[in-house]
Amino acid sequence: TYGIYAGYELVEHVARPGAEEQIDNEKYEFKDRRWADYEPGGAKEGQTLAPYLTRLNEIRRSHPSLMWLRNITFHKVDDGALIVFSMKRGDDVVIVVANLDPHSTRQSWVHLDLEALGLHPGEWFVAHDLITDASWHWSEHNFVRLGVDGEPLHIIELRRD
Repeated sequence: TYGIYAGYELVEHVARPGAEEQIDNEKYEFKDRRWADYEPGGAKEGQTLAPYLTRLNEIRRSHPSLMWLRNITFHKVDDGALIVFSMKRGDDVVIVVANLDPHSTRQSWVHLDLEALGLHPGEWFVAHDLITDASWHWSEHNFVRLGVDGEPLHIIELRRD
């Protein structure tokens, strides 16, 4: 679950002194963000997170496992700046690996609880990244590299061979 203030998709990120919220959030003022400037052909085309956020919402809507909060399993990872969790509902299994360090690229080994994913010990599966459309063969131990020089996270759909 998450919520996004209007303007976040335009990469507005200056904090209000003494608070976690943004200084220019819509709670305190009307702000004409000139949304048309960020559309194709606009002066700021490509300078918005809106397509990325749209993709995240498409993924969330298309996976029943992501519509529940009680089905989350956290997995082990060697680097504490990364988080790995999976959500399973029936045959729908999604694994998320995210870099929590916004300033650097991190790489680490991820150690999955295969039983929690509905797999047998030693079983391999196709890890299909729903953000990049890349696929890899994964099993219990997998190497990841995430960060500022690439994607900050993997949202992986588990596919059986």
